[in-house]
Amino acid sequence: PYAGSAYADGRLMGIALSVPPEIDHSAQRSAYRAIGEWLRTADGEWLALRIGKDAPAIRMRYVEVGGETALRTLRPGAWSQPSARWASATPIAMLTNCFKINGGSRARRRNGKPRKYNGGIREARAARSVAKACAMSGYPAPKSVKVDFAPFLTGVSHTGEYPAFMQGGTRRMLLHALVEFDERVEGPMALGAGRYVGMGLMKPLGDGNDG
Repeated sequence: PYAGSAYADGRLMGIALSVPPEIDHSAQRSAYRAIGEWLRTADGEWLALRIGKDAPAIRMRYVEVGGETALRTLRPGAWSQPSARWASATPIAMLTNCFKINGGSRARRRNGKPRKYNGGIREARAARSVAKACAMSGYPAPKSVKVDFAPFLTGVSHTGEYPAFMQGGTRRMLLHALVEFDERVEGPMALGAGRYVGMGLMKPLGDGNDG
């Protein structure tokens, strides 16, 4: 998503496929072969992507990009450069429940203040859930974690604008996070229960600004 700059509006500019480094070489080769076969299905440069068996197809144009000529949002460094501060470009699906029952409409969640209505954030528990998500993704324990329904990056949507995220029959709470480590860590970074399907995508921040 186009996020974090003065004129960012959250548009999805591209999709990246990343194979988890912890899987064995045989599984990695199988994944790369599957990606190669998928790319060869491009019909007039168009590809269809389905995230989930019953999900509708996302139609997108296949364009090879890279180097300094690519849009900044599509450059690998925009998502992988080392940084001590990271903010969510898409909401994190919490690994544990950090609220009571997520009641009310999207508008109520958008306009209401956390802790003022049923569904407010249990901030300490949410921070622990984000720290656990960091560990699961191979990162050190963060020095600090801030969470909110509202985004920390310009152009990113409020969590109330997202549909419910279901996993194994469980509705996962969606939160934005601002995470700071004691030292710079390298991305790309994706956290939480939806990290394999585009949720919890984190963007590295420059010193003292929002990227």
